[in-house]
Amino acid sequence: MDEDTHYDKVEDVVGSHIEDAVTFWAQSINRNKDIMKIGCSLSEVCPQASSVLGNLDPNKIYGGLFSEDQCWYRCKVLKIISVEKCLVRYIDY
Repeated sequence: MDEDTHYDKVEDVVGSHIEDAVTFWAQSINRNKDIMKIGCSLSEVCPQASSVLGNLDPNKIYGGLFSEDQCWYRCKVLKIISVEKCLVRYIDY
């Protein structure tokens, strides 16, 4: 564990994804407006942008269309499955 971890600290967050009983993803509520701006910008730019061609860089952040809600989110490539598919982790989801 990190030595800087404070278990008695309370923070307001917006939950975005729950993996299991003890693992969840959340963003600080203080950043909620920033995340909304990013989402709006991605929704404007990504549908008009060219698809990524060639090798994907796992160190870069891309815009990805999430199939469940048809919204654009920032994402990182975790694994290339085929020429047309890859496994990603959404950052703002």
